[in-house]
Amino acid sequence: MKTWIVSVSIVSVLASAALAQTPAPEAPSGVAPAPGVAPWGQANLVARPDPVVITGAEIPSFVGASLKSLGVFTRVQAHWVPIPYQFDERDPDGLLVFPYGPKSDRARATGRLKDRDELVFLAADGGDRWSPTAAPMPDGAVGGTEIGLHDPVDGTEAWAYLFQFSGDFPRSDRDYVSFDAAEARVTTDHMYFKYSPAQDKIYYDEIGVPRSGGGTGVNFIDRLKLRIHIKTRLWFSLSFDEDEWDSSVGRWIDGPVRVVREIQNELRFLGVAIAPTILVNAMYYRDFHVAPTLIHQTVNIPAIAKEAWFKFAIDLNENGKGMRYYRPSPGAKNPWHQIDGKMEPDEEALDPKLPDWHLVTGPQGTHLLRVEMPEPLVPVTNLYYVDDVTNEDDPEGTPGSIGEVGYKFDLFPLEQGVYNMRVFNIFPPNYKVGDEALYQRMIDTPLEIRLEAIPGAPSP
Repeated sequence: MKTWIVSVSIVSVLASAALAQTPAPEAPSGVAPAPGVAPWGQANLVARPDPVVITGAEIPSFVGASLKSLGVFTRVQAHWVPIPYQFDERDPDGLLVFPYGPKSDRARATGRLKDRDELVFLAADGGDRWSPTAAPMPDGAVGGTEIGLHDPVDGTEAWAYLFQFSGDFPRSDRDYVSFDAAEARVTTDHMYFKYSPAQDKIYYDEIGVPRSGGGTGVNFIDRLKLRIHIKTRLWFSLSFDEDEWDSSVGRWIDGPVRVVREIQNELRFLGVAIAPTILVNAMYYRDFHVAPTLIHQTVNIPAIAKEAWFKFAIDLNENGKGMRYYRPSPGAKNPWHQIDGKMEPDEEALDPKLPDWHLVTGPQGTHLLRVEMPEPLVPVTNLYYVDDVTNEDDPEGTPGSIGEVGYKFDLFPLEQGVYNMRVFNIFPPNYKVGDEALYQRMIDTPLEIRLEAIPGAPSP
């Protein structure tokens, strides 16, 4: 199991994941350099807008500083430009502090940088390198750290700067992602997710890609289906669906770079947990949602069942007709499959092995799905794909299965214990064939982050 973000020391590697397409920072317009060799200090990292996450322990000179005194800037055309960023506090055990929601624990926030706290911004907001001999720090800055972003694949680079200020300082007013608690809706200009307000359902009701992300804005899904079937060692079988999970969403973080919703899911029968208890800190960036999931398996399934499986799949609605499904299939004559509610021979012949990634795309937008399963489940996880409106699969809003795509896996190998799993829902804006490779690169080939302290000195 890969770790998405790996803590780094100065001049070391930070593992970041997935991607958020990001425009140039708020600054005078200029010509973006092409990838490859660039003049000294000129940013040319134009295709790696990863979320950058740096812990307080990696910038020790700022530990203890008021978070309100810290700001992130880049250099664009020889100007200092503030960029969106946020600090998410964590407690000594590494648990996030959630400032919003009925179960908010904002009282635990200190307002000062600690070793485990996280600074978050987007790599695509990086700019040129600053030379202290050529220009002063921003007005009011009393010290800082240079954050170098280096792509190990092609050598391209960009830079950002974290400064501490003695007073007020300019801040970006750009907000990449927002959460409307009353509507249970997460919105960016590249995607939206909508849940059931006040119901705390485990699944989302709507997904869409707005016109600004290359879509039409319509909701094209019926629902997320989470189905469990257990054939017991006695005389009966049990089946459960997503409506029967007990879910709780009591608190969240809503910053300009990411939203984090804490979700706890549990499925019980006669007072006994019959499925793994799942704790998710669901994170939403500008063009993707990632769910780093902690699975607590409390049941010895082989002791109580002859058969047990779990299905995780996204079923489309009528708006999804006309989209196409794609999964990497080396040697396939045509890896594209039309979604129309009719299971054709090419769909029947899809490779059932667990795909590294797959997607659906059309005028409605593009949705790329990637899952990183717990190691014991990898050999027993298969592709689930059904495009058949006659396939009854209640509960559902739109009858049948329309391009229903996801995964189905055997629960037997999941012994009692704790496991990690990650699910990526990625929405490449204005998708073109081949763009998906960049997203895999964001996850599989992390940026190198080089941190260099700037000697503290007041700006002239």
